[in-house]
Amino acid sequence: MKPQFLKVTILFNLIVSGVLFARSTTTLPAVAAKPSATPVLAKISPTSSNSARLVAQHTGPEQDCSGGIPVCQNTYVQTQSYTGFGSVQEASNTCLITEKNSGWYIFTAQSNGSLTFTINTVNDYDFALYNISNNGCANVPNSTPIRCNYSATPGITGLQLSAQPETPAISVNSGGVPLMPAVDVTAGQTYALLVTNYTGDLNGYTLTFGGTASIFDNTPPAFKSLSLDPSQCAIELTLSEPIRCSSIAADGSDFLLTAPGGAVLTGASGIGCGTFTNHIRLTYALGNDDACGTWTLTAKTGTDGNTLIDNCQNSLANGSTLPFDTPPSAVPQLTLPGEVFCDKSAIIADGSGSTGEIRYFWSVVESDASWNVIGPECMRWFSGTANTMNVGQFAAQEGCTLQCGKYYRVKLAVQSCCTRWSETVRLIRIQCPPVADAGPDKSICCCGTQKIQIGSPAVTGVSYSWLPTIGLDNPASSNPTIDLSVFSDPSVAFPSVYEVTATDAFGCSTKDTVFIKTVCSCRPPAKVTVKQTSVCARSYTRTADCACGDATATYLWSPGGATTASIEVQSGSGPYTVTCRNECAATTSQPIVIPTASILEGGFPNIQCPNIFTPNGDGVNDLWVATDLSQSIGFTPAYNATEYQFEVYDRWGSKIVSLYGATTTGFANQTIPGWDGVANENALYNWWQHLWGRDDTYAGLPVSDGQYIYVLQMRNCTTGWTEICRGWVTVIR
Repeated sequence: MKPQFLKVTILFNLIVSGVLFARSTTTLPAVAAKPSATPVLAKISPTSSNSARLVAQHTGPEQDCSGGIPVCQNTYVQTQSYTGFGSVQEASNTCLITEKNSGWYIFTAQSNGSLTFTINTVNDYDFALYNISNNGCANVPNSTPIRCNYSATPGITGLQLSAQPETPAISVNSGGVPLMPAVDVTAGQTYALLVTNYTGDLNGYTLTFGGTASIFDNTPPAFKSLSLDPSQCAIELTLSEPIRCSSIAADGSDFLLTAPGGAVLTGASGIGCGTFTNHIRLTYALGNDDACGTWTLTAKTGTDGNTLIDNCQNSLANGSTLPFDTPPSAVPQLTLPGEVFCDKSAIIADGSGSTGEIRYFWSVVESDASWNVIGPECMRWFSGTANTMNVGQFAAQEGCTLQCGKYYRVKLAVQSCCTRWSETVRLIRIQCPPVADAGPDKSICCCGTQKIQIGSPAVTGVSYSWLPTIGLDNPASSNPTIDLSVFSDPSVAFPSVYEVTATDAFGCSTKDTVFIKTVCSCRPPAKVTVKQTSVCARSYTRTADCACGDATATYLWSPGGATTASIEVQSGSGPYTVTCRNECAATTSQPIVIPTASILEGGFPNIQCPNIFTPNGDGVNDLWVATDLSQSIGFTPAYNATEYQFEVYDRWGSKIVSLYGATTTGFANQTIPGWDGVANENALYNWWQHLWGRDDTYAGLPVSDGQYIYVLQMRNCTTGWTEICRGWVTVIR
């Protein structure tokens, strides 16, 4: 168990001349397990009721790893404990759980060997040691320390036992001992030591380094490596050890860049800079010429009066150089499937053969045949590597419309971090399509000419093709002749539509069609139908059909002179004649006699309704039908009715059948209503109604045996709905 400091709020007021200057809390010890202690921000020791001694809290940039104290000597005496932690809680993934009243130390091993250190204190101090060579302080919150000690034992702690390799990492929890194995370090590796005060009071410590490895930096920093960041087009410089961020001149004047094409540095900044860093980003500007090739970086004294300085005041040597090679120059490669393209066709420009680019640029602009620009340039930049582009679609998206008969320049330009601009241009022409003219639509008469010509005169440089070819004397002519005798055989169908395709020397084509209407007979037919206007009407509608195939026809009725296809006349009138005339001027006539209308009107005859039937499917008495006693079975028209309505109710009064029928010629005797004992409406009851003997009836299912109430009504042209029969009917199966 590790003593915890129980936070007891004791309020001290610092009052001078009646003015409150400070208010604070202090802590008192208690015994508990070792979770986290509450940091003490300040302590005030009371001296009287109106005065106090104020002890300021101790903080600084070294409470973050990025601002850690560079180790340039054996011993560091920290007389007063740090309070709280820095701007970032960096130790949450360690045995320490969190940072408490912490400070950081940074050093780089100058030689291989063992590393020891002691933290001499009477309080409970803890520590964690990281190797930050690869990712610096930025990755500390996600890293595992190579040594971590959270021992609850107060007093001296550190690395004192026999040295062991960095891996596997060693961690001691609150129940462990405060001293643990030293670590074997490697020259050039950078380490960060975190020291935390768990006790939480203001007492400091003495930190003493030892071991066989040299960690005091007497070696000046040096260039280690250079790379080009393609996403930012910036130079990333890695140094042999961390240097002070304050020694970097922001204008990049600590360096001289020698490069082809006149590239110059424009700025410098430390990457992940707090107090120190070993990574610097250099920005630059390209000249007008291609700058790809070998670049050389040379150290020099900047406008800040110094070169780069490491944590132990060692300066980068003036004149230090480091060459590096950029990627190859960006080279555009633009291919097109031709130079002349048909109007509205897909024009695919392919830039995928380009190399080295990180950005690319497409543009389309109208020009003349000599490449001189005429109209506005439609253009856009894209990130990444060049690929294909539909010229017409791209131009439309950027506000241009390609027009036939005009020239256009298609440009592809590329950029990289060392190629400012490299372009290639192609000239294309949009070809207007040839004219395809199949000629005007035609009508032909079978009894007339046997040959007709379609199409139009030929245009030089244009070829023609007709489909279908049947009946044509020359399907490759611009104006072929159709020989109608080919279709004299009824088994050979006349196509009615011919299509011509006109194609120029560039393969551009258009189509046109001609429709040929055929009048299939020199004498048009005269088919006439006579239909009573309605079941109760005393008039008839006469309709003639003189049409044949696609041909049109005209009509003439006599007497009366009507010219429509249909006319209405009274019952028993006439006779009449219709004359048909087709497009070939041929005529034919047809006489028509109008019958006398038979109207169902007046009263109803003696009609008998059964009171029992047996719908069991044996073919005998399976249907409930009414009988006209004045007529024989099957006689039409029976009942003298044009409509009927038949309804059936169960003994509780719910309708379970509703049948309706209508006729224009009359009903046959013993056919209506033809009920087969099946319900076509539901009758559903509640459970308490079932207790009274009511049975549900479902539409589509046979009704149960028993008695039902029925009503049969009829009407005709002059007599309205009349009840014919009403009563009980028994259903037996």
